[in-house]
Amino acid sequence: MISLLGARLTEDDQIQTALHASVSILRRHQSQNGEIPNNIDPETGRTNFRAYADGGLWWIIGSSLLAPDPATVQTVLRWYECQDVDASGLLHMQESSDWQDLFCTRGKGLYLNCLYVMALRAAAKQLASSDLAESRRCLRRAEQVADQVNNLFWYRGDGDMRYSEIHRRIGDRTRHNPKTAQYRVPERNRVAGVRTRHQNRERPVHGKPR
Repeated sequence: MISLLGARLTEDDQIQTALHASVSILRRHQSQNGEIPNNIDPETGRTNFRAYADGGLWWIIGSSLLAPDPATVQTVLRWYECQDVDASGLLHMQESSDWQDLFCTRGKGLYLNCLYVMALRAAAKQLASSDLAESRRCLRRAEQVADQVNNLFWYRGDGDMRYSEIHRRIGDRTRHNPKTAQYRVPERNRVAGVRTRHQNRERPVHGKPR
């Protein structure tokens, strides 16, 4: 599906046939709950859902460019809504379960949720002519996901690398475990906003000089 983005523009009949076949075969092997497999063995027909996290999103994007199928898109999106496990609006994934399986990404992945926004927008275009209400819902959800991504993943250049948030989360644990104590670096030396005791031993811990 990723190669389809560029390959669809070629005039090679064999490539075009292969692309349409890929979209169709993946759709036919969709699971009952709406999940699209990431791979199908061409000899045995065996489906593979191991890298499940982004396969359906790429299918939505690819099919919207080549062979729109609004009905299947809706079933795929229903499955993805179930991957928002804490009602935050963002998708969760198991470790190494997308095409970047050499990266140990898990939980609310940045790439996965950016792709989710793209897929929702592509779905909205597909559904605009057949189900305007659902199309608008997809656009609203896309904007909600985009806002969440920007709020949680985007560094706003405030100079302290979210020091206050880090300090709030670690709370009183540093009082009982000096090894995890955090420091606020003075403005003139601020690089990362937080340093550990082992990185800068001469600084005081909780007001007590070393």
